[in-house]
Amino acid sequence: VYQVHDMKGGDAFATMLVNPNRQDLVGTRLSDRFTDAKGSMFRKEMLNGIRTAGEAFVSYWYPKPGSDSPQSKLSYFKLYPEWRWIIAKGSYRDDLDARIKTMRTELENDIQDAIRLLAGLLIAICLVFLVLAFFFSRGVDVLFKSYKNIQDRRQQKLAKLNKALEIQATTDPLTGACN
Repeated sequence: VYQVHDMKGGDAFATMLVNPNRQDLVGTRLSDRFTDAKGSMFRKEMLNGIRTAGEAFVSYWYPKPGSDSPQSKLSYFKLYPEWRWIIAKGSYRDDLDARIKTMRTELENDIQDAIRLLAGLLIAICLVFLVLAFFFSRGVDVLFKSYKNIQDRRQQKLAKLNKALEIQATTDPLTGACN
């Protein structure tokens, strides 16, 4: 957290209020001419972004805690004008890359799990439909057999009636003699 004194910049444009990684900087005045490990004036870039948009993403090279060599860092700076504070949050790119790699692996695993679940669900649905189709076809078969039995009985009854009609048509009902 920076307390801003002069948005135009300069040798004492802000005071460092909070820095959990660099306690030695708390209370010190900050200069916009300060350069990173590769000579970039990242604080000027930060101030330009804040003056134009109220916030800025800045990439620069800075020593990582626990390491002597500078590493690429990406920081977000946002101005809170009511307090005249700039609040910053930065991450080293190798940490971001490691986190992205972890997230990608987790996402790939989640996708594979979802695909497995979906495949299992589709197989279960197919099995349910196959069982339903089997029972439906058995039901239709029973209906057709029942219909065929009814049709056969009616054919037999019709044949008996036709035979009775033939006898009635060719026989005298009183004498029983052929006509």
